[in-house]
Amino acid sequence: MAMIAEKPAWLTVKEVARRLDLHEITVRRKIHDGVIPALQLGGRGTAIRVLEDEFEAWLFREPPAPRGGTGSTGAAGSPRGGLEGEAA
Repeated sequence: MAMIAEKPAWLTVKEVARRLDLHEITVRRKIHDGVIPALQLGGRGTAIRVLEDEFEAWLFREPPAPRGGTGSTGAAGSPRGGLEGEAA
């Protein structure tokens, strides 16, 4: 009896965005920057697909994003982290 290979599952940008709870534009930027592995099916402006197995592997090896971006306060409660009195 011959074994039939299962077709790989491909995700759209919209599906990846939904799974990550991100905006589609953010996902497209991460793909463009090489953060999320993806395949563009032609030239510029064509469909982008993410292989589900590669997405899952990427998702579980990515370290969590650091908390507190720009505008967050430092240890002393000031935007500069309490460094106002120190010389540069």
